[in-house]
Amino acid sequence: MAKDENPHRGSTLDSFLHEQGIYHQVTSAAVLEVFVEEAKAEMARQHRSQSWIAQKMGTSRSLLNRLFRPKPSSVNFLTLVKFADALDKDIRIQLVDRSAAPAKKASAKTNRELCEA
Repeated sequence: MAKDENPHRGSTLDSFLHEQGIYHQVTSAAVLEVFVEEAKAEMARQHRSQSWIAQKMGTSRSLLNRLFRPKPSSVNFLTLVKFADALDKDIRIQLVDRSAAPAKKASAKTNRELCEA
């Protein structure tokens, strides 16, 4: 073993999740949780209630309750787009090279700033 090599260095979280076959489940849950937190913050900033959002979306409050659960499930992308539209916001999705991992933070911040503009 080379002197510079760290013997305690293991695989990345992404590679571990891929090995376990749960990468897509964990990633999609994490993205949805971030979306929900940002949505709650935006609703508070705009002083909007779940009832108001549901009415603007043309849906029920129970659908929004599913979105705001700690572990949201069965929420489709169209629902997220309608939710963002009710708050006069857009959703942006971006493909990022895995090899560009250090740049992800900067582009995510830029993307968030673009969405808030």
